[in-house]
Amino acid sequence: MKKYLRKCIDVMLISALCMLIAPVFDTQVFAAGNASDRVVHISSFGDFQSLIEETLVDEKTGEDMRHMAKVVPLCGMNVTIILDKDITLKEDQHLSFGDGNYVLDLNGHTLKKNVKKITLEGGGSPVSAAGVDNKTSKLTIKGKGTIKCTGKESYAALDISEGCDVKLLNGTFSSNNSVIRIDGDGLGLIKTKLTIKNGTFISEGTDVIYNDEGTLIINGGDFRSKDCKANESNVFPGTYSHSCISDHGLRSRVTINGGTFDNETSDQPILECGHITIKGGSFSGKALFYAGMDMYEPYLHIKGGKFGSTKFYPEGYDWCFLDDKHLTYSKNVKLTSAQKKQIRREIRKGNKERENQKKYAPSRTIMSNLTAGKKTIAVKWEKVKKADGYEIEISQNKKKYDGKISRIFYVPDSKETITKYTEKGYTFKKLKEGSTYWIRIRAFNTVKSVDYYGAWSKAKKIKTK
Repeated sequence: MKKYLRKCIDVMLISALCMLIAPVFDTQVFAAGNASDRVVHISSFGDFQSLIEETLVDEKTGEDMRHMAKVVPLCGMNVTIILDKDITLKEDQHLSFGDGNYVLDLNGHTLKKNVKKITLEGGGSPVSAAGVDNKTSKLTIKGKGTIKCTGKESYAALDISEGCDVKLLNGTFSSNNSVIRIDGDGLGLIKTKLTIKNGTFISEGTDVIYNDEGTLIINGGDFRSKDCKANESNVFPGTYSHSCISDHGLRSRVTINGGTFDNETSDQPILECGHITIKGGSFSGKALFYAGMDMYEPYLHIKGGKFGSTKFYPEGYDWCFLDDKHLTYSKNVKLTSAQKKQIRREIRKGNKERENQKKYAPSRTIMSNLTAGKKTIAVKWEKVKKADGYEIEISQNKKKYDGKISRIFYVPDSKETITKYTEKGYTFKKLKEGSTYWIRIRAFNTVKSVDYYGAWSKAKKIKTK
């Protein structure tokens, strides 16, 4: 009897303890979807800015930094923000979320921004989220409202930067640029993640979602890319694609579990580049996939989904062939005989390319010396056997960890490609005075009009005089 009573007491104590600590775990696990510490209704951008101002007054020291409210995000709060009416933002205004737990309830309303011209000093997307000081920004958007960016030139409707965990439960998102842009840190040290449960996403300019070094999980939604003139400006010049999902980066990952992807009105493929796994969803368009940049080692794994009569890849493209390790499909996936034929053909070509790469690619190039002059940098390297030429890339942008270069980002200010160059030296001229540059080099061998590249040399840093 005593043992029985003892067990009953133990059970009661454990139950009471669980009731005490349960709220703590609930807050930690479900915080992104339940920022219930505070609920704020806003009817204008000024209401949102007043929230930021609250975080910029230090009660202990009396320091007042409210004048910075225009240039800093909302940080350090757990708050649900509910739109009480439609809000039109000026070009230098946006709802920016930093570290903290946030729910943005559109409440059936529209958050709109019209952009006449993109500038580096512009306010950016209507809504943006970014981690601050290695702290995570958690944002959930719901409420079946609309977020859109309009104008001849426009930003993405939603911009997600490194250190974010964003969930989209529903709503309509549109832009004349990419509808959503995801930018990770490139090193995998700070996770950037977007999970889409449902919603409508329409791009009338470039890709619907542009993912660079982030994790994207799509469980549902309607994704449409309309073919129109590319959104070009003096800040972001170039040729833009019109894919539903454009995925780039060594650490980018895309998993599609459901949703509808419509590229019928665009001449671009539905999916571009990247590391993509398809487990479900419905796809319609002129082509499904295009691996346009082999530097990212793209792969496509098809484990489910409905593809209709969509061609596997667009004809007439400089196709980057994927071997049997980078391109797979499950036998239970319903594909037409034409689609299967295309896939098998590309795998055969990919396997052959893999064999040729091992056979013809030169060895790694060793950079022997860098010499800085006034606005110049002279590069010398050890000659590589069987190399037909070399490519040198130079950049002022870098990302490093513990003093070692993990990845180099290239900018158009000074990038040159050398072809059919057999000497062991080259000089970059007209560089910026007193500026630091990172340089690397690789050799290539051309066989039957196909270039096979060796590994990049270790990047070296040097400062011009």
